[in-house]
Amino acid sequence: PVEGTRIELIPQRPAGAKQAAGAANVRVTLVDEATGTHLSWATVIDQQLRFGGSSFLCGGIGGVATPEEHRRKGYSTVVMRAAVQFMRSEGYPMTYLFGINNYYEGTTIYTPQLCL
Repeated sequence: PVEGTRIELIPQRPAGAKQAAGAANVRVTLVDEATGTHLSWATVIDQQLRFGGSSFLCGGIGGVATPEEHRRKGYSTVVMRAAVQFMRSEGYPMTYLFGINNYYEGTTIYTPQLCL
């Protein structure tokens, strides 16, 4: 990731009523190796999407955050790339991010991607 940091995958308890039994949310966290401080994070949220008569597991992205003192250092980009890598390794066919309108313009990491 970034020198002096590591990515941790931290299991989270599903909070949404829309999640199926057995859903396995994971918080992808960038950690300062020297202090253990959490620098930035995002949660991969198991979601069942329906399309027509079919249903498939999708990795939603939520709870993306970087404390103000750690912003503008590329930490969120590192976390988002690690989240996509995690979803690819777990076999998610697709991911999505619901965000704030016009907030992510000019960035490339937040464009829709298939995790194939």
